[in-house]
Amino acid sequence: MTPASTNLFSPLLHRIKGRAEAGQWLRAMPASRIRDLLDPHLSTRRGGRVNPPGSFPVLYAMADEDGCRPPLLSLPDDEPETVIAVFSVSLSRVLDLADPALRRRLGVSLQDLLSSDEARMSQAIGVAAYNEGFEAVIYPRPMNPKCRNLAIFSDRISSENIRLLELRTPRRSPRPSGPRESPRVDQGSG
Repeated sequence: MTPASTNLFSPLLHRIKGRAEAGQWLRAMPASRIRDLLDPHLSTRRGGRVNPPGSFPVLYAMADEDGCRPPLLSLPDDEPETVIAVFSVSLSRVLDLADPALRRRLGVSLQDLLSSDEARMSQAIGVAAYNEGFEAVIYPRPMNPKCRNLAIFSDRISSENIRLLELRTPRRSPRPSGPRESPRVDQGSG
C-alpha cells in the first residue's frame, strides 16, 4: 500500500467535523465475482473515485433509495447474473460531498466531482479525508447526481460498523421484442 500524500484539501478538512451516517447501502456486481463483493482490496489495486491506484482500501456502494437503485440491465449479455449485497452501515465521521454547503467550503463544484476528466480532484479529496481520519466519503453519483455513492475506508471500520443484511439476485424479465423492461429485484421470501 502506497502512503497517501498530503494535498491542498487536508488543511480544509482538518477543520471539518464530518457527520454520522446510518442506513442501507447496495453493492452490485456479476455473480461470477461474488468473492469480490465486499472486498475493498480490488479498488486498492485499480483505484476508484476517491482513492488513487495502489493507495488505501475502499469499499464502494450506492444508496438504497427510490430512484437510485442500479440499472441492472446495463450488464453485458454474456454476464446474465448479478448479485446485490444489501448492507447497513453505522459510521460516525463521514465527509458528505453531496452537501452543496460543504462543497462550497472546499471550493469545488458539483461538476468538478462529476467530471471523469477530473477524477484527480475527487481522489485528492479522498486522500485528504483518509489522512484526516474520516471513515468514509459520500459523493454524488456521476451518472445521476441526485443519487449518492458511499466510499468506505475499510481499514477504518470493523464488523460493528457494517453488517451484511442480505444478498439479492435480480429476476430478469423475458426479453420483449420492443424496448427493454426494467428488472425486478427478488426481495427473498422471508
